[in-house]
Amino acid sequence: MSAKLKVIHSCTSLSFSGLERYVLDLAGWQRANGYDAELFCRKDSELERAASLRGIPVWTIGARDRKGPLLWARMRGGWRRRLETAAESGVPLVLHMHAGGEPWFHLPWLLARPKVLVKTILQYHLWINHRKRDPVHRLIFSRVDEVWSSSESSRAHLSAILPVDREKMRVVPYGRDVRALLEPAENAAPAEGARSELGLAPDDLVGVCVSRIEPIKGIGELFDAFAEIAPEHPRAKLLLVGDVSPGNAEAETFARALHERHERLPWDVRGRFRFLGYRPRCEEIMTAADFYVLPSYEECMSLAMLDALILGLPVLGTNSGGTPSVARPGETGWLVPPRDRAALARALDGVFTALERDPRALAPFSSAARALGSTFERETIFRRVWEMYDE
Repeated sequence: MSAKLKVIHSCTSLSFSGLERYVLDLAGWQRANGYDAELFCRKDSELERAASLRGIPVWTIGARDRKGPLLWARMRGGWRRRLETAAESGVPLVLHMHAGGEPWFHLPWLLARPKVLVKTILQYHLWINHRKRDPVHRLIFSRVDEVWSSSESSRAHLSAILPVDREKMRVVPYGRDVRALLEPAENAAPAEGARSELGLAPDDLVGVCVSRIEPIKGIGELFDAFAEIAPEHPRAKLLLVGDVSPGNAEAETFARALHERHERLPWDVRGRFRFLGYRPRCEEIMTAADFYVLPSYEECMSLAMLDALILGLPVLGTNSGGTPSVARPGETGWLVPPRDRAALARALDGVFTALERDPRALAPFSSAARALGSTFERETIFRRVWEMYDE
């Protein structure tokens, strides 16, 4: 493995959720281990602020800058300096792009493909369904050396819709800080303390979902499913951790309607479906739960789901995207069809019924979840990522 590379991570998102945190984590690990990495992102974004706090060099564009000739002209100087430095130092560049739209920001340099830009990588963190077969799209992908995705199912999906040879596609699992998750963080409460802080009784039966509140995440179906089965399970509770993405008008409308419906629930159900909002340390809440729920319509690979797995929570997920590679029926969890409220209600009913009959009913699932979760240790995966840059 050679350290004689400089990696530019490109992530122009204005959000700060799983994708952006992962980019930050990867670049931060590389810097901490002596590798040369910097971040191309938007000025004054949460990602830029967090990167600066962690000592990651940043190369920024404006919050409202759009890809196109005007932006490319402003970026020319930044690219020229990096290319000249690479040529003079003999340290080549790798461009690691973290979303489907990122190549458009670097299009002139992808097309020109300077000799010192030795590898270009496009990593998909979101499940996409669009098909683009126009000549420009094909030309862009001809300048991308590798397409990375987080599971075999996502690679198969991408190979069916993108103009990319399958041999250029690689499965690169996400790395998580398994040891930090399993070792109680400073001032973090154990499960009993977490339950107490959340106002949960020791014998409550608790599911948790960490998600943005928007329709595609299946939160509407989860709300309806729990409202349907909750009267039959008086000790059942469901915690929803997360909020609406900034600037998403559709999600804001959806969230308002959901909160209004929540207010109309019978009082004995309303208090048991709890909106906890955004929490920076979701794992502390996960320790208070018995199982994890991921009702998304399409999810490439949920990082919160991986953290739940590492913590030993069985996963009730939808049979779509990369989720089936983690929520394995009869082993680490259960699967239901996406968008299927009735199936989700039946699955929730089954899990709560099992826990009512035997509080240890999920123990075998938890053991299998921890074992699978341990395979996502970031030290091993992140070192392998650096090796792949140099291959």
